[in-house]
Amino acid sequence: YPIKLQFIIVRLFVSVFCLGQQNTVEINSLEEAVLLGMERNLTLAVNDLQLEKAEMEVKLAKSNRLPQISGTFSGQKNLELATTFVPGELFGQPGETVAAQFGQEYQYNAGININKSFLDPSNRIQVKTKKQDVAIQNTNNTLYKESLVSQIGYSYYAFLIADEALQLAKTDLVVADSILQISEAKFTEGFLDLGALNRSKINRNRIMQSLDEALLIYDDSRYNLKIALGLDDKTDLKLNAPISLNI
Repeated sequence: YPIKLQFIIVRLFVSVFCLGQQNTVEINSLEEAVLLGMERNLTLAVNDLQLEKAEMEVKLAKSNRLPQISGTFSGQKNLELATTFVPGELFGQPGETVAAQFGQEYQYNAGININKSFLDPSNRIQVKTKKQDVAIQNTNNTLYKESLVSQIGYSYYAFLIADEALQLAKTDLVVADSILQISEAKFTEGFLDLGALNRSKINRNRIMQSLDEALLIYDDSRYNLKIALGLDDKTDLKLNAPISLNI
């Protein structure tokens, strides 16, 4: 085989070999492609996380406007109570001096503090700013989703057209090979001149070049669609919705 034909055969063999080791995602319609993209597109997932973050910041800013409550608690154990000598009359023992201990073995203290600022314009400004961030992120998400739908649609049909063009190029190559074989046989038998034989060879080389270009376009369009759908390199993509090209 010529070098270029060997290169194309090797590329096709590698694609088939890798297909056996990869997960395959099959899509039957543009609607399925859009749904898959909305579910798995990486940029859209990041945008959704950014929106969640902005919404949480709004809640946090609002929580700063609530009263700030704090509490304290402490305990103490008195290992030895102080002894004081007092008149016995206090204990029904007149004329005597009694050693008495006053106090408690355990002492506890508890307290609660409530603070709220009624004149804090900075907090209101912060809440308003965070709400604006949420609105902006919502708008960005909506615009990106619309852009993603268009990107998926464009890449979807580009891939279908590239696949159809590749199949046509393969068919043209089969025809060109047959014509070249017949021309070589006719030339050997003396029924065809050298100029006609060379034209057959040139035609085959031109179709080989077209096939190579079709393969490159096919790979590029498939890659773009996989990126839009959020598929990794190890996942193979197959569209089960061929189109007919009227040429």
